[in-house]
Amino acid sequence: MTTDNLLRLRWRFRHTQLMSTVVTVQADTEQECARLIARACQLLDLVPSLGPLHTSATGRWMARATVNDATPADSSSRGRPV
Repeated sequence: MTTDNLLRLRWRFRHTQLMSTVVTVQADTEQECARLIARACQLLDLVPSLGPLHTSATGRWMARATVNDATPADSSSRGRPV
């Protein structure tokens, strides 16, 4: 997809402008889910944003993390949407 197409989509779906990239982990146990989201945060410079929570739909544990937008000069933006 070209940059022009992405810009058109972003304009069309305004609600996505406030959404950041989200990484989701699902696991069979709370401990495994917490371990995996912590590892993803460490490897990908992410910030935990949800969970681990037990989901009734799948019967599994889920956790989420978002992109770490903080810069060394401004750490107050940590975990905020883009």
